[in-house]
Amino acid sequence: MRESELQQQCKEFIDLLKAAAASGTIDVRATSWGPVREFLTEISRSRALQGATPVQTATFVFSLKRPLFDRLRAEAADNADLLADPKRRFRAGGESTTRDLNIVIGDSVKAGRLLLGFTRSQQGNWTSWPPHEHTKMLEEVYVYFDMPPPAFGIQLVYDNPARPEFAAVVHDGDAVLMPSGYHPNVAAPGHSINFIWMMAAHREVEDRQFGVVNV
Repeated sequence: MRESELQQQCKEFIDLLKAAAASGTIDVRATSWGPVREFLTEISRSRALQGATPVQTATFVFSLKRPLFDRLRAEAADNADLLADPKRRFRAGGESTTRDLNIVIGDSVKAGRLLLGFTRSQQGNWTSWPPHEHTKMLEEVYVYFDMPPPAFGIQLVYDNPARPEFAAVVHDGDAVLMPSGYHPNVAAPGHSINFIWMMAAHREVEDRQFGVVNV
């Protein structure tokens, strides 16, 4: 892709986001967000035809992760409907794996490949637990946020737990691409691990399913 084409796509995406945000709602199902949904669908389709992987497409959207999420968090603070919807915001896990999941772009939003949300763990807890993978259907990206020093987490990605392909300490602002494999993580004691997650389906629509995993 030429640099000029990439710049034009970025400008168009920002303009559409600004127009949608100006409508006064963060409900991405609303009519005012229709152009954004259509743009993301077309980007997903066109980049696939150009040979881009789902993770590469997702990374393009995540380039605006911080301002977009800051806007969403500020708006959601006063949006009772979003916070109360049990299908879009719920708690999962057990005593050492408790986390809060928030689905921003899920089944309620018509899209070709993308699923988007964010997760916040309890202090010192594991998330993405039990370990699971969805390699045949979805690739995923985690971007960690709201983890100021000294907070940190440990992220694993593996097919064989005896020989992980990735095992690293992660901090606020880091990103980890997961084209395949199991991907549990854990927060440092006394701190939470928080991350935006975006999943990109291999097959448009057909593979775009939240919660269909192998454990």
